[in-house]
Amino acid sequence: MVICSNKSTKSETISSANVPSNTVYIDHIDAEVSTVDSADPTVSVFMNLVEKFGSIPFSVQGSECGLAIEGVQTLAYEIIEQAENLMNKRKDLSCEEFEGKKCQEIIFSSLFIQVGGGALGSGLVQGFQRATTFNDCHNISPLNVLNQLQKVPSVVTVQSKGNAPLYRAYQKMKESGKSIKEASMNRGEYMYPWSNPASIAHGLLDDETYDWVELVKGMESTDGDSILVDEDTIIKAYFHA
Repeated sequence: MVICSNKSTKSETISSANVPSNTVYIDHIDAEVSTVDSADPTVSVFMNLVEKFGSIPFSVQGSECGLAIEGVQTLAYEIIEQAENLMNKRKDLSCEEFEGKKCQEIIFSSLFIQVGGGALGSGLVQGFQRATTFNDCHNISPLNVLNQLQKVPSVVTVQSKGNAPLYRAYQKMKESGKSIKEASMNRGEYMYPWSNPASIAHGLLDDETYDWVELVKGMESTDGDSILVDEDTIIKAYFHA
């Protein structure tokens, strides 16, 4: 189903099963709703050409091209660069001791990431991890500021109460005392499809978090956590964006 707003040129796609939970949003933008019965034919053409020429799929779909995750990693570099610009403007956030913490620890104390399929979160975590290891790369970091990042911030993943496969898996792991290595070897017990995903945050309605292993590793290695938010909170956040 495609939402075409008469107040904007932006188009958005949702599944028909999620229409009831999105009616507030649909009413707000005064949208016209049209049903699409078949899959996007360009995807089939794309995959046929990849198979025919033996190409690497140039796609943001991680299941089609694992290299897509590196594009997300650059978001971490941009965040670090903007934080460096902030520190340069504010003398009170210099890289000297400040209230017992270094400046980068204040700015990057926590990283809250909305999670659907998990590619955004996985890419950000890996980007921050790479940023902390560039000191050993003889000044070949993509941004000069990266050598000032000493540690990855605490990773906190956020999911809607109406669709929370990662949160469910992480809680089960903690309850059973299993490591991510052990849980990943028994995937079906921890990561499996969420029944009837529903949320106004329709871009996050993947019924499984496909990159869950990297996200759990990120949370565990940074003393992070997985949390849930309700629909009222999501709606308020949308109008503040």
